[in-house]
Amino acid sequence: MNELNMDKVNILGWSDGGNTGLEFALQYPENLNKLVIIGANAFPKGVEEGLLKSFQDKIKWMEMANQPENETERRLLKLMITEPDINRKQLNTIQNPVFVIAGENDVIKKEHTGMLAKEIPEAKLKIYPKASHHLPFEIADHLNKDIVDFLKN
Repeated sequence: MNELNMDKVNILGWSDGGNTGLEFALQYPENLNKLVIIGANAFPKGVEEGLLKSFQDKIKWMEMANQPENETERRLLKLMITEPDINRKQLNTIQNPVFVIAGENDVIKKEHTGMLAKEIPEAKLKIYPKASHHLPFEIADHLNKDIVDFLKN
């Protein structure tokens, strides 16, 4: 942003990109106009247990296999089961308008997505019926229209 002489931006983040958007909102609120998060989570327990378990199992297998070429993937999986680490009190401090989006069948728990929208004071929530975590591909036209409308207003 500094390199491009940008003072304020809108951010759209999907999955871990949404998590990064939340971190940006917490660290640089003065540089954020609006935030759109799709399938994001504030902490690992917001993700379906089965997915976290599969990550843990894969980490164990990789550690037993002891293959250096898998080290980057192992480190990324470890991050997925420990990060982000944003609490409700931190979410309450986000004053920027936020559009919280998820699919009805997302790997992010519905109650977690609802909690994000509830705890962020200026948040708008939309759950898309029958959509999964991959809703940007499943309902791109509808999603893009809703995002553009949010950013315009």
